[in-house]
Amino acid sequence: MRDGVTFNCVAPGGIAILGTGFNEEKARYPKGFAENIDRNYPLGRMGSTNQVASVIAFLCSKLTSFSNGANVVLDGGQSRSF
Repeated sequence: MRDGVTFNCVAPGGIAILGTGFNEEKARYPKGFAENIDRNYPLGRMGSTNQVASVIAFLCSKLTSFSNGANVVLDGGQSRSF
């Protein structure tokens, strides 16, 4: 820590990642997919890889040089906890 090394973590929830089956599932079962998103994702949508990357870039920047040991939950409220 005194050498400028910090440890922080990002814990993403449902992230729409190409090639993981989400797009195929959405195309195959559009109504069921939409109902699942509505029921399980408080913001009504999945997250994007760009959103995760933005948080990681922020944690790696000098703006967060005083942050150490943080776990940033990035799930749009999916975990439903405080």
